[in-house]
Amino acid sequence: MKYIYILIALTFCSVNTLRAQDLTDVITGVTTPHDIVVVGNDLYIASGASEIYKVDLTEEIPAILHVAYAGYNFGLAINGNDLYIAESIFDPQISKLDITATLPTNRTTVIQTDDPTHGLVLHNNDLYYSNGLRISKIDVSDVIPTSIDIVTGLVDHSAGLVFNGDDLYFAQPISGKISKISITDSTPIAIEILTGLSSPFGLAMHGNELYFGESATGKISKINITDITPIVTEVIIGLGGPVGLFIDNNNLYIAELGANKVSKYPLPSLSVEEIPAQNLIISPNPAEEYIKIQGLNTVKEYRIYNILGIEVLKGYLSDNGSVQVKSLNNGLHFIVLEGNTTIKFIKR
Repeated sequence: MKYIYILIALTFCSVNTLRAQDLTDVITGVTTPHDIVVVGNDLYIASGASEIYKVDLTEEIPAILHVAYAGYNFGLAINGNDLYIAESIFDPQISKLDITATLPTNRTTVIQTDDPTHGLVLHNNDLYYSNGLRISKIDVSDVIPTSIDIVTGLVDHSAGLVFNGDDLYFAQPISGKISKISITDSTPIAIEILTGLSSPFGLAMHGNELYFGESATGKISKINITDITPIVTEVIIGLGGPVGLFIDNNNLYIAELGANKVSKYPLPSLSVEEIPAQNLIISPNPAEEYIKIQGLNTVKEYRIYNILGIEVLKGYLSDNGSVQVKSLNNGLHFIVLEGNTTIKFIKR
């Protein structure tokens, strides 16, 4: 019941009038937005009204489009053309839908979860998700995914899952802290990064900086994760319950639950040293079933061509996300990312 009480309180929180000068509204009138993800020019929104919406960010006055009905949903994650949805409280499950399908579309159940799920994030083929007082994962390439617990015994549910390399950061709203685990450890142990926060929910990485929202106080702050003792710097105040964060093209998108809207705030451009193009790594190469690209700082559209120059696959890819290539013919292929970055790989 704690989950429901927190959300009801956030819905009725007041909005401070002190706001960052560069903060702008992307879309208003969205019923209790919980999480967001940007795919190309489209912003997808998980709503507490049991719906998934999207808006076209290129429109001067964006219209809210209904994508699909879903249970009381808290989290979103994109993998290729599949949008994964964390559904909680009434019928806990993870579902997915094809973003290329004609609207409105239907979702399919991926796995029923034991407890409410408040966060999703992909790492290679593995989808990590909060699962009550645990963090679990499934392999999305499995026909029938099996849940594997990664860390158990947390003091409260986790939210805002985000990766930096092999380190998984997550917020714990009730206990007011942000922690991390290393997924390479045989038995991952949660390490506290920050404590004493006011209902932290959303997290987002921008280079070495971790941005986090505190829903109870309506502010967003950041830390540098490379610091031995991180110093918290306030970035934005006066928000209406920031519970979902997503960074795309140096813009921080914010789901404001209490204000029923999504806003955005411009961030400093990452330096060349932080995101060098030559540091994009494709693996495995040669590949049999899937490829992944490390080093992306945002969701990118991709197209795959064979040696004859014929397009054989297309979709969207995020950092550490995967593309299924099992159906491709063996031989040399080229993956072209949005922005005309081309990488060769061999399918065998």
